[in-house]
Amino acid sequence: MATILNADTISGGFIATGDSSGILQLQSSGIPSLTLNTSGAHGVGSSPSYGTSGQVLQSNGSSAAPSWVTPSSGAMSLISTQTANGSSQSIQWTGLSTYSKYLLILNNIQLGGNSYIEIQFGYGSSPTWYTSGYTAQTVYSTSAAVATFGGTGAGGIQLNGNNIKGTTAPGMYATASIQIGDGSSIYPSATSQSGYLNSAATAAETTNSSGYQTTVSNQVNAIRIFGGQLLNSGTASLYGISS
Repeated sequence: MATILNADTISGGFIATGDSSGILQLQSSGIPSLTLNTSGAHGVGSSPSYGTSGQVLQSNGSSAAPSWVTPSSGAMSLISTQTANGSSQSIQWTGLSTYSKYLLILNNIQLGGNSYIEIQFGYGSSPTWYTSGYTAQTVYSTSAAVATFGGTGAGGIQLNGNNIKGTTAPGMYATASIQIGDGSSIYPSATSQSGYLNSAATAAETTNSSGYQTTVSNQVNAIRIFGGQLLNSGTASLYGISS
């Protein structure tokens, strides 16, 4: 049982009942409120609950006992970080369903040759990738000039205006805010800011890109970055954002 300390409504208001269990229980009007077991764990409620590892104690207001709950993971959670190793032209995330918005961070992605990087969307378990039907615009600039390109029917949402310098030169750093949803009501879209060394290795360029997939007919549940060359090195981290 337990050694009980009970604040009651009888005259004197305090009843103590001891035993040799090593468990201490605080009661109010005979109803258990807080129980400390022999390990020092705190049980709450009339039928003491000790919760599980990682849970926190939550107040349920002045007229209710507190309870153990699993804390929220926060507004933004890391889904995974992947490392480019020169074996593929893409890094992908599939089976996405928990979040409606995503943040993609590319860190020093370096290509096997002078090329580009795109964001593409996909669907299904395989998945099947949308490789056409994107509408996008990219504005890129150096200290000397500003240029724009874009249009409809593209194979992806391109993150760089000029080809990125590959192999020996520094690669690319980019951030992209991506929202995916049911294509019948929301076209999956992406906006990004990036910086990289152009293919001539003569200037650092900054780029702002935005676009969306116009031909979506299936629930989008996959995202990938796709390069015109092998992705040699660098990391890509995808975060899910709760609205």
